[in-house]
Amino acid sequence: MIDVRLRTVIPDDELQEKVGKILTDSDINMLITGPAMIRKPDGSPLAIFKPGAIPPELRAQAYPILHELRGYKTSNRGVASGTERVTGGSGKRSYSREVPSAIIGSFDPSGPKQYCRLTAFSGQEVGKMH
Repeated sequence: MIDVRLRTVIPDDELQEKVGKILTDSDINMLITGPAMIRKPDGSPLAIFKPGAIPPELRAQAYPILHELRGYKTSNRGVASGTERVTGGSGKRSYSREVPSAIIGSFDPSGPKQYCRLTAFSGQEVGKMH
């Protein structure tokens, strides 16, 4: 397994030009194709890539369930939607273009909800998650 520690190499002005855009091959400076530990500049883990870590039979079982998630859309993905956020209604919340996106499993405690809880999908489809 390779161990990569990232460092900031893109000037802020260049990075801002890429925010909300679809990246192309010319934007990639490293392609991870095998097992790797990717670390943040401070050395803490950012991502671990372990090809084949999920057995093929488990992937085959999960695929139809995850494929159903295409119907779940959100307007809370900001720059990931490729659009700018627009303030709506009371001005307390902003919205972007709707994109297919969903979280499954459970949420960690955060903000005012200091307890673990199921996501909407997992709570409604508990029979599929066995």
